[in-house]
Amino acid sequence: PGVFWDAGCNLGYYSLYAAKLGWDVYSWDLGRRAIQLLQLSAARNQLKITANQKAFTDKPVYYRELDSAYAGNQVAEDPNGALSMTWKDAAKKYPAPTLLKMDIEGAEIEFLKDEEFRQWIMDNQIVLAMEIHHPSSHYHLAQWPNAVCLENRLLVLPPKDSAAAGRKAAA
Repeated sequence: PGVFWDAGCNLGYYSLYAAKLGWDVYSWDLGRRAIQLLQLSAARNQLKITANQKAFTDKPVYYRELDSAYAGNQVAEDPNGALSMTWKDAAKKYPAPTLLKMDIEGAEIEFLKDEEFRQWIMDNQIVLAMEIHHPSSHYHLAQWPNAVCLENRLLVLPPKDSAAAGRKAAA
């Protein structure tokens, strides 16, 4: 089927389902317990998931590590903490996703404002599914072609023009 990135996976419901369907799955969550439970579920169901106990960010951030699996966990900067994994780091380490799901509790706005991230999404024809937790997000959505937003859910579909497909093939 494809490559699925699950940023802010929590217990990994989407990750587990995608792996069950045969997707290559890469997941991130900053909660240690969330990642442990995802790995346990994957092992019990004989599913292959690459789970990263890291915050998934648009720029490098040192943050306070969390033990919980609380769904509302947010990145709290801490100069003595762990270093996040940026989308650029992930893109160097893992295959580009076919589908990127993001639910990262308020940090989505930084991705929406990032021109380089937007270009990477378009060039690689990535379907982006995002839960948005920021009041000014609708302002930034105007910069995203092919975006559909319903309440606090965003779906960005790949561009229909062949130019984007050509850029991906040339890379």
